[in-house]
Amino acid sequence: MVEREKLIERSGGRDIPAFPPPHGLFYVLWDFFIPAFTCPFPMYRVGLLADGGKWVCGLERVLRNRPKPIIYSLNYQTPLYSSFELDMLERSPGCHIYGFDANATREASSKWPWGETDIVIDRKMKSRVHFNHFAIADLTAMRYRSLQSVMRGFGHDWIDILKIDLEGSEFATLVSIIADSDEEPLPFGQLLLEVHIGWSEDMTTVDHFGRWFSRLERAGLRPFYFEVSMMDVNTLRAEPAVAYWSFMNIRGKHALVDDGLPGISLKDFRARA
Repeated sequence: MVEREKLIERSGGRDIPAFPPPHGLFYVLWDFFIPAFTCPFPMYRVGLLADGGKWVCGLERVLRNRPKPIIYSLNYQTPLYSSFELDMLERSPGCHIYGFDANATREASSKWPWGETDIVIDRKMKSRVHFNHFAIADLTAMRYRSLQSVMRGFGHDWIDILKIDLEGSEFATLVSIIADSDEEPLPFGQLLLEVHIGWSEDMTTVDHFGRWFSRLERAGLRPFYFEVSMMDVNTLRAEPAVAYWSFMNIRGKHALVDDGLPGISLKDFRARA
């Protein structure tokens, strides 16, 4: 964090724009915010190699110690496909996935996460997907639902993976989730996050993003992977304003931070996968 602040100051200070005009300053926002933490276990790409796939820390350890892992997926206008969720269902026969989207159409939610694939969906796999037409920690919702209240409603005491893709609303949502935790450890092991810069007026400068990013770090989240989406850069020649982050929660007691839990060999995991 200290080195980050030094680099920002040398580049013009915290009020500089996240993405400067062409042929101007030689930086982009991501030069200041890079993963400074290493996942202590093998990492696995879950889902497609392209857009939709996510890097997960210690997947074999999570599945060994949580035979029935819980995944929450927060979305906005849910797409017809989601390769990460589908891959997790196939990798873990006990995995249950809970989707949340107040703006999803009935048609989209009924096809999620199967999408337009040609796979044959068995009833057992479909029974492990639970879609909900409401948002979590949404300050604009008529009825506010905190992450903790939703978990209590489902009888969950822990979320193994929280995935968020809210098309710009991820900033306010995570601030609310952290505030609702009231200094207690966040109730999930890792966060897979899609970040959209410039989609809201309160996230256009290095200072805006830096203050928000620091809140995540203070809450115990440590980024271990980062990847820029090149779709808009390629198709629109636009700024690299969309990025994918993976964070590990270093607080609480769970498979990635509990040294007392038994391990699992890579050979055993491959035999299970």
